[in-house]
Amino acid sequence: MKDIKQLLGADKGKGITAVELSKKIGTSRSTARRYLEYLVSAKEVHTTLKYGTVGRPERKYMHRETYEQND
Repeated sequence: MKDIKQLLGADKGKGITAVELSKKIGTSRSTARRYLEYLVSAKEVHTTLKYGTVGRPERKYMHRETYEQND
């Protein structure tokens, strides 16, 4: 969890998808998503949708400090 929080804090507000995180920490996409969703429920991370050219959108996870604080 500590490594994930450091990665999110270091991304300079760009955000990260579960796929990108899974590659960086060496876990499955599903495990990375679970960690990220836990941080969302703890209100440490906020999500937005990333739309590609084809297929379903991906959720982009951003550290709450880099997102609007007016929630």
